Amino acid sequence: FEEGVGGGSWKPFQLTVHEMTHGADMVIRQLIDPYFHYQVALLWEKHADKFLIQRQKQETYRWTAILANGRQVVREEQAPERYCYAAANRDEFLAECHTIAQGLHERSDDYKLCSLSTPEELGKAMPDVVALLRAYFNLP
Repeated sequence: FEEGVGGGSWKPFQLTVHEMTHGADMVIRQLIDPYFHYQVALLWEKHADKFLIQRQKQETYRWTAILANGRQVVREEQAPERYCYAAANRDEFLAECHTIAQGLHERSDDYKLCSLSTPEELGKAMPDVVALLRAYFNLP
């Protein structure tokens, strides 16, 4: 585990911080501040689109369909938009933003393409998210 989890695709401590954030989220909203759930939901709705992966070029994919009569048809379509995991829902938004704020997503290609892979980039793009994280978590 010295290189991280999953053959090094997860930096050391990255998965732990992510999953522990889910646990802390439940404790905060159940025992400390029920409004926390709503605060994070509002921030997710406000910022989720910032996690759209910016394409470096026009991405397309090509596929071949074989019709019932044996004729082949080649189609080329634009690849669908892709989002980082942080955009999936309120809970993953919180966990991934916390992981970014801890400096543990700096090697993540998807987050680099969103320009949201470092604590500095997160702070510049979403100061309200960082302020909420600082209120409940110990950030560097």
